[in-house]
Amino acid sequence: MNKNKKQFSSELALLIGLLLNSFCVSLLAKSDFGISTLSSVPLVLSKIVSQISFGTWNFLIQALTIILLIIITHKPKISYVGSFVLAYLFGNFIDFYNQFIDLWPNTYFFRIIYFFIGFTFIAIGASLFLKCKLPVLPFDNFVRDICEWSNLSVQYVKTIFDFICVLITTILSFWFLGHLTAVGLGTILGMLFTGSMTHSICKYLDRKFQFHGTFEITRRYINWIE
Repeated sequence: MNKNKKQFSSELALLIGLLLNSFCVSLLAKSDFGISTLSSVPLVLSKIVSQISFGTWNFLIQALTIILLIIITHKPKISYVGSFVLAYLFGNFIDFYNQFIDLWPNTYFFRIIYFFIGFTFIAIGASLFLKCKLPVLPFDNFVRDICEWSNLSVQYVKTIFDFICVLITTILSFWFLGHLTAVGLGTILGMLFTGSMTHSICKYLDRKFQFHGTFEITRRYINWIE
């Protein structure tokens, strides 16, 4: 353990990541400049079938992603149970935030602010997810485990995954709504820059902090995966 680094609770990092990224996803949806590729499918589905909330669709698509991952790799893992729980919490946090964000001003000026905040801080949340060493959301699990199973690079798998999400969103948008929604300039900027922003923040966290489990069960899990 590096004594020059400050100690950071892995559980706290996971909680902040969940709260921050669900808030940022809600802000990006409110801005209407295009949401992240991973959230574009549940967002367009929430507009097509509005009886089911954006947060619930987010959970359903992420759960489906884990099921698809198991079918492809034939390797179910105990950590996927934690991913299901995180996806459920993530979806509920989105719906919780939307209750308040829907009431906020919707002028062009405010939408730019929503987008800027959401776009900037979602990389911080993603970095905390990566560094906490605990189970991650199904979307992240999918990319990581497909890379391990196929021996393909993260960049290649992530690019293909993003492309498929955007393609599905585009088809659903035009087929059911008659126009493109959920995908926009923000989606393109996210594909181009979120990865590099997250990488830079992760390097900063590595320099400044040592992540560790506060509770025995999480310490055992971290020791097990390491």
